[in-house]
Amino acid sequence: MISQLLCRLSVVLIAGWLGACSWIGPSDDSTGNRTLSGTGANDSRVPDVESLLIEIAALNAGPGAELNSALVETEQRYQDWGDVGSRIKLAWLLSRPRTGFQDNRRAVSLLREYLGLSGTDPGYRALADQLQSAILERGEARYAAGDLESELMEARAQNQVLEEQIATLQQLLQTLQQQFEALKDIETDISERPAP
Repeated sequence: MISQLLCRLSVVLIAGWLGACSWIGPSDDSTGNRTLSGTGANDSRVPDVESLLIEIAALNAGPGAELNSALVETEQRYQDWGDVGSRIKLAWLLSRPRTGFQDNRRAVSLLREYLGLSGTDPGYRALADQLQSAILERGEARYAAGDLESELMEARAQNQVLEEQIATLQQLLQTLQQQFEALKDIETDISERPAP
């Protein structure tokens, strides 16, 4: 249920970002190359915010196997280029629940490093901040769910103890009832004996 809610939230966030960030575009330097503030990259292969969100939305809708290959590719790109698009995509991939490579600590670390830089692109900054908040909130929700699960397990254990106590009391009651019936039979036998 939580995973379905998170998936829907991701789709809503991505759709919102596509609309909200549509005014944010790449800046061009005097050579016509696209530049991203805070990345030091002059490379047309660095995606803009909208393109990055479209890539993430496609990965989110695709099969889980695509996530593994996307992680390898994105990790390599981040190591080679160190660009903000790869950093955010890598953080998103690392934050995916129920994957063998989920690493929320590293994802948040990647985002915090970027958010700590000055002069960063406002669109990427907003996206990194939103992703970091979502990861942290999901962690808090997981802890809250863990607390609820602990309470549920404790209540089940208490219920089990109560059921065992009830079973023991029922056995004791049955034994007492049998003893009472035996005493009644003895009393009946004594009263039916002829007097000496």
